[in-house]
Order: sequence, then C-alpha cells, then structure tokens
Amino acid sequence: MEVYELFRDLATLVDIQQESLDVIENRIVHAQEYAAKGEVELRKAEKESKKVYSHSNVMDVLCTLVIFFLESTTNMLFDHHPASYSRRFGS
Repeated sequence: MEVYELFRDLATLVDIQQESLDVIENRIVHAQEYAAKGEVELRKAEKESKKVYSHSNVMDVLCTLVIFFLESTTNMLFDHHPASYSRRFGS
C-alpha cells in the first residue's frame, strides 16, 4: 500500500507542476506577442519621427529662403536710392 501512495503523490506533484509549466508557457507566448507588437509600434514611431524631422528641415529651408529674399529685396531698395535713404533717415 505504501508504494501505491508514493505513486499517487508523485502523480499529484506532476499534475501540479504541469499546471505551473502551462502558466509559464502561456506567459512566454504572451510576452512574445507583446514584444512583436512593441517592435511594430517602434517602427511606426521611427517612421513618424523621420517625417516630422523631414518636414522640420523643409520649414527651415523655406524660412531661410524667405529671410534671404527679404534681405535681398531690402538691400536692393536701399542700394538703388541711397540719397533718398540718407534724407529720410539722416545718415
């Protein structure tokens, strides 16, 4: 009878351990799924970041061109009429 009880206890322990292993396996599977989703989200964020950076560069160039144009226009106006400039502003 003692051997029978040992085998029964061993079977119970194996069942309990199998349940623990099932829980661990389930968590590993979910962790892999979350990691894959996280990687996809990171790639999306990287693409969006590059778009924003690219748009920022375009705006920088446009602002520089506008400033250059305004400066050139201002210089052309005052270079063509230095006498009127000096009369108006007292230089």
